[in-house]
Amino acid sequence: MQPLVSIVIPIYNTARYLPQCLDSLLSQTEQAWEAILVDDGSSDDSADVAQSYAARDSRFSLLRLRHKGVAEARNRGIAAAKAEFMCYVDSDDWVEPTFLHTLLEAQRQSNADIVACGFYREYTDHSEPYAERVRLGTYSHDDIMPLLVDNTVNSSLCNKLFRRTLCTTPLPPEMVYEDHAVIAAWFHRCSSVTFLSQPLYHYRQREASITHPDNKTIDSFYQCFLADDFRLRALSDTPWAMDARCNLFRCAKTMLRSINTSRATFARRKHYNTLIGQRLKAEREALPQALNAKNRQRIRLLWASPALYTFVMSLSRPFRKTQSWKKESLFSPS
Repeated sequence: MQPLVSIVIPIYNTARYLPQCLDSLLSQTEQAWEAILVDDGSSDDSADVAQSYAARDSRFSLLRLRHKGVAEARNRGIAAAKAEFMCYVDSDDWVEPTFLHTLLEAQRQSNADIVACGFYREYTDHSEPYAERVRLGTYSHDDIMPLLVDNTVNSSLCNKLFRRTLCTTPLPPEMVYEDHAVIAAWFHRCSSVTFLSQPLYHYRQREASITHPDNKTIDSFYQCFLADDFRLRALSDTPWAMDARCNLFRCAKTMLRSINTSRATFARRKHYNTLIGQRLKAEREALPQALNAKNRQRIRLLWASPALYTFVMSLSRPFRKTQSWKKESLFSPS
């Protein structure tokens, strides 16, 4: 049977959760799928679990990599995909039995290139439903792009069905928020997007995850800035370039605040301040539109002297509350 959808599942040390994930695919009401399991050099029993499923059902296939990160694992899965449409499932998550059928049926009715559904955040003791923050229905390319650029659309890949021809920009390797980075390039290639209300995907909230709000570090704040910068570069020759530039400054403002209220050393804070400031200089034309006068002055101080900027920000640190940083639509919900 020719698969209608290819499901890419990157796996790294999730043997404890993987059976629930793969069993949820076996329970799908839509049978025409293939699941490409990409073991990213796991040191636990994940590869053995994946191999056992591949042995019992030919719709599962297993690729093995040396540990290269989730972006490269997904890229390898995309390269191996055969179906017209793609889905992405994380190996510690699971999906509703009607996940594939509902997304494919919505695609058939709307002829959209992307279909997005709601999802649940799964905590140890409770679940929280979440829906995309846009009205339900189908959007044209020109209508959806401003909502994507300003982060109204959630940047996760996992609650969406993509036409495979959209997924040609590789996910950037060694970037923590690779889905947030690449999704703008994929959306830019689409003709339309459909949003559904049903929560069909289950995101397991693990405290060990780097995207968990309590695990934000100075490095992850900088990684978030890099992801927004990747999005800007993907849209640099499009009508949404200025909006993306403005969003980069807004992201930088939040990241700089988080970096400079962190417990990192002065030298490390200065290092990241310098890197962010250097990149923002190239996009300075967006500064007046992106930030108010006070924040524009701060950015100009950063450009003039990263060391002085870091010192000035240090003076006010004892009087600030450390930011519990979380931007709802920016990171993947996992």
